[in-house]
Amino acid sequence: MCQKLLLPYEPSRTLRSSGSRLLVIPKVRTHTHGEASFQFYGPRLWNSLPEDLRAAENIQEDGYHFINVEKTWFEAQAFCKELYTDLATVTNQTEAETVCGSDPDCPVSEAWIGLHRPDTTRVWHWSQPAVEYQENEDVWDLVTYYQPGYAADEYRESCGYVWDNWWYDEDCNSLSYFVCYDSSTNTSILVRNNRRWLDALYFCRERYTDLIGGPQLAQAPPGRYWIGLFRDSWTWSDGSSSSFRNWESGLYNVLRDNWNPDTPQCATLSQQMRWKSEDCTEQRPFICYNSLDSFSINQSYHFININKPWSDAQTYCRDNYTDLATVRDQTEAERVCGSDSDCPVSEAWIGLHRPGTTRVWHWSQPALEYQENNDVWYRYTRKEPYYSSDNDRQSCGAVYNNMWRDWDCEASLFFVCYNNITKTSVVVSETKKWLEALHYCREHHTDLIAGPQLQQLPGGQYWIGLFRDSWTWSDGNNSSFRNWNVSEVSLNDDWSPSAPQCARLSEQNSWKSEDCNEQRPFICYGAEERRRRIFFSSHIGLTTRRGHRPYIYRQKIQERLDQSGLKVIWKTPPKKREEIKEQDNGYCPSHMV
Repeated sequence: MCQKLLLPYEPSRTLRSSGSRLLVIPKVRTHTHGEASFQFYGPRLWNSLPEDLRAAENIQEDGYHFINVEKTWFEAQAFCKELYTDLATVTNQTEAETVCGSDPDCPVSEAWIGLHRPDTTRVWHWSQPAVEYQENEDVWDLVTYYQPGYAADEYRESCGYVWDNWWYDEDCNSLSYFVCYDSSTNTSILVRNNRRWLDALYFCRERYTDLIGGPQLAQAPPGRYWIGLFRDSWTWSDGSSSSFRNWESGLYNVLRDNWNPDTPQCATLSQQMRWKSEDCTEQRPFICYNSLDSFSINQSYHFININKPWSDAQTYCRDNYTDLATVRDQTEAERVCGSDSDCPVSEAWIGLHRPGTTRVWHWSQPALEYQENNDVWYRYTRKEPYYSSDNDRQSCGAVYNNMWRDWDCEASLFFVCYNNITKTSVVVSETKKWLEALHYCREHHTDLIAGPQLQQLPGGQYWIGLFRDSWTWSDGNNSSFRNWNVSEVSLNDDWSPSAPQCARLSEQNSWKSEDCNEQRPFICYGAEERRRRIFFSSHIGLTTRRGHRPYIYRQKIQERLDQSGLKVIWKTPPKKREEIKEQDNGYCPSHMV
């Protein structure tokens, strides 16, 4: 008989660890083979997991975890980020149907998920989550009706329809024919039945795939009908760019997007497994999710010294790694090139690009999330932030007598730095442009002052760490970190759809904006590959004799490991070779390398 490989840890006296479901880590003689054995490495890895994971009866394959404790959305978000990955992100219909798992309390709990509305900045999406909206590929009627409309009633016009091949925005509660798309047959279906946009969406999802959208519109019939185009200001807590929405069919006002900063809105499950919009300060259970990526210790960058346009580089990285490089802070900016001597001078693409003109406010400190309901814009004699014909120049934020104002980034002002070590603000009585002030603060302190730190600001007029832009990361990450080269980049953000802009490396790992069609090397990122030898002993013999049941077990194991891309070598210890000749059921120790 083989000894048990895993033994529960049972202390000789009652300790805090008694109920922690720990395993015994056996003593080993050698570091090379002993610590690589499953008997040693398995318990050590298990004991390193958070206690709540060790205590769980099971881990759902989809990674969702229903927490039946009532909290506000913000408290639930903090809980999930500390113990899991984040509040639940739902990216498609399958995930929407499995988010509760097998817990009977979850569907009736009206639990929080990770969707929330932090501000009023609305973005156009396709209802099919796999199709990305590209502003430079739209066909809005810009001549007759100046679409999309931005009139006083714009918050009702949040859904899109086609009329003679032109796009128009419309009140989502209007009635219209619509066109569904069936991905199994790659065909479009015109439904001559007047429905509201949300009702049309669910009709298509129940019978086909979705409302027609994106490149599929090339096969759409002539006429006037709903398509899968909508805009909203809802975002996922983990920064995912997923456009999947699953609102209850009666919640038409959600699509009208009438946002009130006094009552921030967050999404909950309904009893029909659809979603509702609720006040984020309500106390409710919630759903977290775990991603395997959250257990990745190191994210590695990979410099690819092949010249490609940005879009081709993006495809290459997604096929071979995870995506084009996302850089989330100064530390990552300094190590993005690794030790490759060709990378710093290569002017390589990274994952930052500008797909449209929709601009969003950010704090320059990437750990701080901009919340529109916490702003203090000057709105008395001037309606800040200012929206006029020259608003492209006013993309940086300053404080004037404790009120915020948007300002031309090329203007020269005093500024205030923040030192994260001493938790103090530092007024710099030297005028600089906003980008120059940012680099000064990062070099001598931590960053420009921002967010809650503004409470310790003195009176006067200064730059703060507030800016707006239309740049986004290829992988959907919502990081606000920017590292533009002071001498090569203007923050005026004059975007041209005929020349889409993407970011590349410049001097000293800073960044510059370039035409995305340029051919350049590029940097991908992905979880660092680690190779480790693991030895294990089976509790049944794994004989090599065909037809024997243990042989079939061995073949099954081999097939599963091959599918996982693992290299497996079966070895027989010399002392056991003679026993195998005598035992049809094989031998006890088998080793996998």
